[in-house]
Amino acid sequence: MKYALTLALLLASPLTAQTLPEEAPDERGLWERGADRLLQNLLDEMAPALDEAEQAFREMEPTFRAMLPMMRELAEMVGDIDHYHMPEKLPNGDILLRRKPDLPPEPETPPERDPERPMPQPGLPDLGPGEQIEI
Repeated sequence: MKYALTLALLLASPLTAQTLPEEAPDERGLWERGADRLLQNLLDEMAPALDEAEQAFREMEPTFRAMLPMMRELAEMVGDIDHYHMPEKLPNGDILLRRKPDLPPEPETPPERDPERPMPQPGLPDLGPGEQIEI
């Protein structure tokens, strides 16, 4: 009986050679963890402002779409913007773009185009009136 009781106690107790598995050490260093926390906190604080900016851009999208053909035409006429001084607004409301001296000759004036036909957009989808792109 003593042997059975001793055997039961020995089997019930954990073996001294057994150890609990250690948790895997965090392989990232202190600087990396600190940088991660800093960036996560920054993103958490910026989230409301980013949401507001997204909403504002969604509200302004129709205006930007309406301005896009005119901006393309202006970009075609001007060419490289570095060839010009800062724009000047005159008292009567006109805006002057003065060309810098000693630069390559002015770009040729683009041929007249049909104002009803939108300008082609290389690399962008061709949207008809009222069509939208999912953002």
